[in-house]
Amino acid sequence: MKLALNTSTIRGHALSVPEQINLTKAGGFDGVELWVKDLDRYSEQGGSLAALADQSAANDLPVINLIGFFAWLADDERCRAEGLVEAERNFRIAAQLRCPFVAAPPFGMTEKNGPEPAIAAERFNALLAIARKVSEEEGFVVRPLLEFWGHSQALGTLGEALEVIEYSPEAKLLADVFHMHKKGTDHADIAHIPPQTLEVFHINDYPPCEDPANQPDAARVFPGDGTADWDKIQRGLAGAGFEGWLSLELFNPDYYDRPASEVIREGFEKSRKVLTLQTS
Repeated sequence: MKLALNTSTIRGHALSVPEQINLTKAGGFDGVELWVKDLDRYSEQGGSLAALADQSAANDLPVINLIGFFAWLADDERCRAEGLVEAERNFRIAAQLRCPFVAAPPFGMTEKNGPEPAIAAERFNALLAIARKVSEEEGFVVRPLLEFWGHSQALGTLGEALEVIEYSPEAKLLADVFHMHKKGTDHADIAHIPPQTLEVFHINDYPPCEDPANQPDAARVFPGDGTADWDKIQRGLAGAGFEGWLSLELFNPDYYDRPASEVIREGFEKSRKVLTLQTS
């Protein structure tokens, strides 16, 4: 298994994207997840995506996934159409960075009940079609990853995501330790994910909480510093035949007060310890 860093973990340090890449590599990680808003800021300031792609290759640190937000699941047709335009822009950025995936969470639907699984799958298939078009035009294969959010009314659980995948067999999945915790999903259920479906798995931990549903993203802590059952998580991953990327994703403001290099190194070491894995 391969270990990546989601740069949300150091978002409070206000680093440039080149700095994020260099520090992630120095901290021991095998890959990096970048945020589209950071890439947009970098480009607006005169940065080149081609230069970033070269930096990533030179550091042997692939960009494994982009975090962007587009309303692909929206019921409103105009909103959904605008979301698909933004999705295509995200896919083109990913292709230029030689990044294979773009996260597709239920953005814009967190306060609304979602459509039936067959309809949600139809809308996700529209994303897949755009990704195929972009892949052909850019000469690099990129695809969306279906992501569920534990705080969302629509597509809020692993079970709901798997129902969508039943109607969209080409769909690939992004799951998250914390989002499963928020809805009370047993981490053993990871084993129910079909083989070769889970491509990225966000790792994190959480302190004890009587009401996980109201526990904020900022509560996330380093793996092993909370109450997550890592033996169960690893058994679930093994049962799913997981061979994708494990990526550390935190939003803890306490970590932003510490040097970014220190946070990255501690995150790497604690992730490796709980997962008992050897990184490349």
